[in-house]
Amino acid sequence: MPSHWLSTMISLTRWRKQKKYTPVTDYRDDSSVDGEKGELLPQERGSLSITSDDGILPVRKSPQNVLHKLSIGLNIALICAIMALVAIAWPELVLRWDKFGNGLLKRTSRPSPILNQAHIPLITSKRNGSLLPHNPPSIFRQDPSDEVDMAWARIGNINPIPMSAAEVRGNGYDPSIVARWPEVYGLGPDAYVGRLDVFHEIHCLDMLRREAHYDYYYEKEWPKAAGGAPADHRVHVSHCVYALLQELMCNANTDPFVHYWVDIGDEPYPDFSITRQCRDFEAVLEWQEEKSIPMSQYRDVIRKPLGVTPKIMSDEYKYMVGLINEDGSPKVHAEEKSGG
Repeated sequence: MPSHWLSTMISLTRWRKQKKYTPVTDYRDDSSVDGEKGELLPQERGSLSITSDDGILPVRKSPQNVLHKLSIGLNIALICAIMALVAIAWPELVLRWDKFGNGLLKRTSRPSPILNQAHIPLITSKRNGSLLPHNPPSIFRQDPSDEVDMAWARIGNINPIPMSAAEVRGNGYDPSIVARWPEVYGLGPDAYVGRLDVFHEIHCLDMLRREAHYDYYYEKEWPKAAGGAPADHRVHVSHCVYALLQELMCNANTDPFVHYWVDIGDEPYPDFSITRQCRDFEAVLEWQEEKSIPMSQYRDVIRKPLGVTPKIMSDEYKYMVGLINEDGSPKVHAEEKSGG
């Protein structure tokens, strides 16, 4: 409450306590009291009559009542102002109260364990949108090699992570049918198998990169002359294209880029090197490397426990991955035929 408003209210209160009024006796006609005069005070000097035309005394508003109503109005206005300030400041207060400073991300993301365990700062970053690679080029623009594959594998870390039941429900899943981490991992009873989507997206982008270099990655195993990659590989690529499209459409980046006049033509040339506000990917990757379970340990240890109700995969999927024949009958693999 502003100090001058407070002092005004205190002064009004003291004034009300100190002001005393003398009781008014019943009104009587002066002519009946003063027999000598026998008339009211003369009116010819411009004085006003204390009676109205119908003989009823007019009601005068007490200064005390006026000040009382004024104080009530001021208090109501002050309360409304305070409520408005709280409503305006509330989003900022939420950001400040969040333990890891991820209040803004929490309001624009689904529940995720990383948002309660690590600070993900927003950073200003300029995209390298040049058509030609710089010298030296980024590792992610270089031709295929073991070094390039290692760089992509690091940022495409699809290792699984533990999630709580609350986080599972917050993402629209039923914990009763979501896979739990076995006790051997030491993650406790409230640990469900999950992954961060950003790494699946990078994995899909890497899949498209490899497809662009088909001869290097796949020609030896699936020669184009022999029909190329199998159906499950082609479906995988198609899945990745569509997943990335949906991700781009979901985020719908509205940051604009400009165009420049150039010396090689009469049309302006686009500048894709825009400056953006980004989540610090290195902070996300650092958390992922610390908290995730390596795929080798995941595949070697985790097994479907007895008594669970599994989701039934479609026959189309089973046929694509070679589990059943076209007529729906189970496939018998070579080792099963030989008794191995």
